[in-house]
Amino acid sequence: MNGKKITISLFLLGIILCLFTISIYLIKFGTLKFSDKTSDWVDFADYFSGILNPIIAILNLVFFAYLSFKIINIEDSRNNWTLQELARPYGDLLTESTVNSIELSLHNVGLGPLILTDFRVYKDADNSYKDFYYLINDIADQENISPDIKFKIDSFELSSTHGAIAKDKSICIFKIYFINDNMKENQEFIKLLRTKLDSYYISITYEDLYGREIECINERLSFNDWRFSS
Repeated sequence: MNGKKITISLFLLGIILCLFTISIYLIKFGTLKFSDKTSDWVDFADYFSGILNPIIAILNLVFFAYLSFKIINIEDSRNNWTLQELARPYGDLLTESTVNSIELSLHNVGLGPLILTDFRVYKDADNSYKDFYYLINDIADQENISPDIKFKIDSFELSSTHGAIAKDKSICIFKIYFINDNMKENQEFIKLLRTKLDSYYISITYEDLYGREIECINERLSFNDWRFSS
């Protein structure tokens, strides 16, 4: 029951009690005629106040107790909301690319810890990955790249022990770099990889310290670089 209904109920109850008290007095001691004696009015006032004052006092006590309880709840909710907003994270995807490497990271630029709850890279329903390691290796296999191209992939995989980013910190989603010295072939592979990755989307869902889902990042990957423009 909300505050408005309780107020109306108490008001109606007070009116009913007043009418009931007057009715009992008239039935027992008098008629509808008004007395000219001051003593009769004094007796009626004593009777009226003696019965109704304690009842009204109890109703007031109940109402103010309810009102105090509601105010405390409102203040608690407001304080909790303030604390939660002061710990609200915000994830920002950052890309860093050169002619020899590609890196994608997630930076927490919010006010509190960022808790990752879901992460995937997808092109369609049949092409979905939980990390970039398998995606990049699949691209390399499909394109039959030269065995002379040797690369290493640092790739993030969501787990129960690796899914939180502190305020003003970041995690590497993936980074690819080479461990061979064939500069020309490496650059051609990076160019090919950029083109392939640009057709994929990344989806990241995260929540705050209090378990509230804050946002779902759903962006198309973009690693285009002016140095490779035709």
